Amino acid sequence: MRWTLRSAVVVPAIIGLIGLAVGVAGAHAERDANFPPGTGSVPEYRPMVADPRLVVCADESADGIAAIDDAALRAINEALLAECGFTSIQDAVYGVTQRGTTIYVLPGLYREGAYRELPACGEGYNGGILEYQAHWDCPSLVNLITILGDDPAAADIVCDQPVCDLQIEGTGDDPGDVTIEGGYDDAGEYVKHNGIRADRADGIYLRNFTIQSFRENAVYILETDGFVIDRVVARWNDRYGFLTFADDHGLYTDCEAYGNGDSGVYPGSASDLNSDSTEAGITRWAIEVTRCSSHHNALGYSGTAGNSVYVTTTTSG
Repeated sequence: MRWTLRSAVVVPAIIGLIGLAVGVAGAHAERDANFPPGTGSVPEYRPMVADPRLVVCADESADGIAAIDDAALRAINEALLAECGFTSIQDAVYGVTQRGTTIYVLPGLYREGAYRELPACGEGYNGGILEYQAHWDCPSLVNLITILGDDPAAADIVCDQPVCDLQIEGTGDDPGDVTIEGGYDDAGEYVKHNGIRADRADGIYLRNFTIQSFRENAVYILETDGFVIDRVVARWNDRYGFLTFADDHGLYTDCEAYGNGDSGVYPGSASDLNSDSTEAGITRWAIEVTRCSSHHNALGYSGTAGNSVYVTTTTSG
């Protein structure tokens, strides 16, 4: 059954919607997390073509570009193809040297090569919750693509690395033109728990691609002040399509989630901005979900501890 909201609602405590999720999903297991300070803002989209930038391409990118109907967009892609410096999105993330960089991902299928394998630093890992330091020390242990914004030696959780304010954008004319895939190993097990993990990655902007087939989450954003998930499709994951946890200044817009084994959209444990307010109404919301379609999942929406969340009309179908 397709899950659809047909009217705008303010959900300071997700009282009505949480009933859709609690009985089945409950809360997910995660390290003890803290809300960010809330001094940031929802990041703004940087239109194509922005600087500084890095370009990622696949073997089939030229054919994918040739199939783009829009002549202007096709020309932009052809120019970007000439700049391609990476065949792996993770390599491009590691190549970021300046805050506010945009990574353009050209049409194609991205399975991330060596990052699919169990890294040497992960030998002996048999499951369980990882602290931030563990992700820092071994980023590809459970994540296909890892974006870590905070040096753990710092005394806070504020983004202080070059990957802060990072934008990752597929350059096709449809989210399906760029696909990031986890998939399975020879034993039929998921190769990774998470597709993209953006952790303490303030200002992260994800746009215009499809991400699929992970043990837990396609997109997971944690302890981050400022994120946007824009025109991203998350499908065929064992648990959640989109999970954001302990975040502030977040926006889901024009996204789609289907075929997930738990909920498609899960803005969990958003910054609790209004529980102690003595003012009438809501001062501001931590997370907004607008024009998203979540259908053919075990659940459309989970809102565990999702205070200060604003949900507006999704697409119908």
